[in-house]
Amino acid sequence: MSRKIFESRQKLLLKRKIHSLMKPYDILVPTHLAIETTNMCNGKCIFCPHNIMTRSLGVMNMELFRKIINDAKTIGSVEFITHGGMGEPLFDKSIAKRIATEKSKLNCRVQLHTNGSLLDKDNIQKLFEVGLDVLSISLNAFNDHTYKDITGLDYKKTRQNVENAFEMKEKTQADTKIRITMVKTNDMPPEETENFRDYWRAFTPNVAVHPSKNWAYFTKNEIKGRKYPCKWIWYMMSINWDGKVNLCHEDFDARFVIGDLTKETIVGVFNCDKIRTIRRSFYENGKSLPILCNDCSRLKLDKFWWLGVNVNELPNGYKKYSERFHGGTF
Repeated sequence: MSRKIFESRQKLLLKRKIHSLMKPYDILVPTHLAIETTNMCNGKCIFCPHNIMTRSLGVMNMELFRKIINDAKTIGSVEFITHGGMGEPLFDKSIAKRIATEKSKLNCRVQLHTNGSLLDKDNIQKLFEVGLDVLSISLNAFNDHTYKDITGLDYKKTRQNVENAFEMKEKTQADTKIRITMVKTNDMPPEETENFRDYWRAFTPNVAVHPSKNWAYFTKNEIKGRKYPCKWIWYMMSINWDGKVNLCHEDFDARFVIGDLTKETIVGVFNCDKIRTIRRSFYENGKSLPILCNDCSRLKLDKFWWLGVNVNELPNGYKKYSERFHGGTF
């Protein structure tokens, strides 16, 4: 069998598997919540659309937060929560308290994305003490001037914060996994990427360099190669600080809101007419999708997720997508 025929058959099998998994089930529930407790940020990252975001800035009130967590507990499907969204979570003075609540009420894994600039020793200690599972730190450069150009922040201060986190983890034997990431920009020298990997791998094997993405409509995207159905709308709910729910977390400016958790339930929003229509559009070969989906760079990245996912039924009759090979990060 030629390689070309083999690859053609593999693509056909994958297409059939994806199609079988995308059946329009009556009631789906999310296994992942992306909770943006604040959208305030001190970074000015050139690859991030925060500086053109038009929605108001704020911090999620505790009453709304408790409503969301209690609702999730009732459903019984949530396995993972991530904090980040369009803000720096450490601007939220209650973030450690919220994580403690999530861990105790939902018994789920929790990840926090931070740029590291506010990760002082007090914050590190609080996050370790409440049992944060993954501390993902976006450094995005390896030297002073590149870091300043890309993020607008002080590299020496941030780097010291990160090294303090590793030192405190070793000293306290905290179970928190620390992950170091970089978004590779077009004008970044190749040697900086390699130096970044080499330096931080001495601290942790969890080092990742990501390609930049277009945030659905932040920059123009021309998708080359085969598109795959978006994974986010099948298992993750993206919640803004004010309770509004976006179609997905790529929708940074909330242009496609599907619900409001100040008034609605998680199950109700996750099965509303808007999202069910889009799921069916993907099921029917991607016709009639919203503009933010058609131009999203994620549609060429999600092949491997579909290879490692199953649909399971909960005792209450709801169905959820479970990842067999989930690595613990978004």
